Amino acid sequence: MVSSGHGASFADLFAGVELAGSLSGHGPSLADAAALAIAIDVAQAHGGPAELHGHETGYWHDVPALGGSGWSAPEPSYVEHPGRLLTLPGMARDATSVEVLVWPHGDCENSVRWHVRELTRRVGLVPLRFHEHNVTGLQDIDMTKAGILPVGPEGRSEARQGLPSGWYRNARGTTCLWRECFRKRPGLFQRDDFECRRTFLVVTGTTWAYRETADYETRVAFSMFSSPLVLNRRWTYRYEQIKEYRGLAERLANGLKGLLAKYPASPESIEQRRRMGPHATVPAGSSRY
Repeated sequence: MVSSGHGASFADLFAGVELAGSLSGHGPSLADAAALAIAIDVAQAHGGPAELHGHETGYWHDVPALGGSGWSAPEPSYVEHPGRLLTLPGMARDATSVEVLVWPHGDCENSVRWHVRELTRRVGLVPLRFHEHNVTGLQDIDMTKAGILPVGPEGRSEARQGLPSGWYRNARGTTCLWRECFRKRPGLFQRDDFECRRTFLVVTGTTWAYRETADYETRVAFSMFSSPLVLNRRWTYRYEQIKEYRGLAERLANGLKGLLAKYPASPESIEQRRRMGPHATVPAGSSRY
């Protein structure tokens, strides 16, 4: 296992937006970027790192679910490559975002988006519609495309080359991308105005369904968006709101991780992945591992 210190940057949270842009033919707007990582000064003022920390990189034989595959990092290293370096399942965090990666997992009956909606409902959040938050360009996304599509432009990461962690050569299946915004349900005597919608949660998720191995990979980012305001003649944010939503993001990410753990990949799927050699994880013609 390779400890990364930091497994991803804010750019990783843009993955869903980059994919949406590539599928729709339109690039991400400024609002898309802002919604997935509010200004660096907010992160600093909140007392946390400006980049996600927690994800580790490694190889397929480092994935807990694939343990016992018989793979081992070859000694000496020049005898055989161990495969493609990738992001291992787990969670990563910064001051305003929490991201969870779960793979491989099994069919969770309903869509991951459905399960996230149920989790948000339990913590008192409701969907936030486009006309309510008044952020130009930030709209819900819900699309499923044929193929195991990259999470971002090729070459964005030398370690991952934009490919999902469970990707293998000639992989077939589907890529489901979605994004939805949530806010706290207004209190009984609370005015439902812009002030209570100033800060909200943006959930961006991608689920890859692999046909040959009959398993799934899910990556979801829970991120805060907050509109600034002027106090004492300077721009600032409602940091108490950001802190509250950051706590909700933590609860939701842990809840989703625990929920998907209840749907493990089948023994047949695990065994099929174990039988794949390390070379199958590397794109054909690529010299990078």
